[in-house]
Amino acid sequence: ARAAMTGPSGGPPGRRVYVIIGAVVGTANFVINIIQTKTVTLADIICMVLALAALMAAPLRPVPGTTAYLLLWLVALALPDTHVTNMMMTKAAFFIFLGRFLRFWPGLAITLVSLLALLLKIAVLSAPMDGVYTFLFFVFMALAFFPTGILLRATEAARLADSQRAAARLEDMRLEIAREMHDVVAHSLAVMITMSDGAAAAIDRNPQMAKEALKVLAETGRTALADTRRLVGVLRDDPGANSD
Repeated sequence: ARAAMTGPSGGPPGRRVYVIIGAVVGTANFVINIIQTKTVTLADIICMVLALAALMAAPLRPVPGTTAYLLLWLVALALPDTHVTNMMMTKAAFFIFLGRFLRFWPGLAITLVSLLALLLKIAVLSAPMDGVYTFLFFVFMALAFFPTGILLRATEAARLADSQRAAARLEDMRLEIAREMHDVVAHSLAVMITMSDGAAAAIDRNPQMAKEALKVLAETGRTALADTRRLVGVLRDDPGANSD
């Protein structure tokens, strides 16, 4: 079920970067609200700290992390002494992580649930226009940041696919070079063995023939050595050859 929700998003590397982003956003959200907001309650502080933890967990464990943040959001809406605007910065990161780490439909469903829960609270409380403006602002955030996460996911997946294709081409080239090296060495050794056998057989009755055979033997060995060095040089010059 978890794989069905996250899909191939586990492939692209760099999740630690998103953990750092979650930590920075969550910490900034906490510090700014503590400094600038005079109506921060203990429940607000607890929610902001838990939101920080959920954001850091989401890149590594997308389903538990995003689910934990959604539940925290619902609890914050249900409590009478919390202010959801204090979670505005973490909410933006949350929308990005939904698009980046979950499949489209689960991510969209969680986005809609979070927005509908806010709308329900505004309707139940018969909130003034400030509440409506807050809801519209969160809708704008969802429309901006959820597609941003999807775009990041697609970009990183494409980059990974390009890297895998390049690695496959490199491996094919190295296998081709290895086969060529094998053919060169095998052919040269066969010629050298034949010539050495011929030289050994003719050395007594035809020294001149044996001498010519030894010359061919030496030349074949030098050619094989040169070819081998050339092929090894190709591997050394390849920037991917030293990555193994």
